[in-house]
Amino acid sequence: AFAGVGLLPYLRCRVYSGDVGMAKPDPAIFHVAERLAGVAGKRMLYVGNDREADIKGAADVGWSTAFRRSGQSTSGGLADIEFEDISELVRFCMDD
Repeated sequence: AFAGVGLLPYLRCRVYSGDVGMAKPDPAIFHVAERLAGVAGKRMLYVGNDREADIKGAADVGWSTAFRRSGQSTSGGLADIEFEDISELVRFCMDD
């Protein structure tokens, strides 16, 4: 899927639940991603659209979070930012 939309060259590290035997929101999968990407201990921003698996999971390990809203869905105040248009996320990242 990433290759089909031209994103694969930008993703040097990918973690798939089936490959590592764990899934979000298990904190262990986020730590695996940190280690594989070589970013453990650095400031991270996780962008997702699932309140429990993406936002709660990433927040539980200390990552900043951005929730992509669709329709009436919200993070219920759990995410650092909620956005519908990608320009909102870009502004958030540039302001910080």
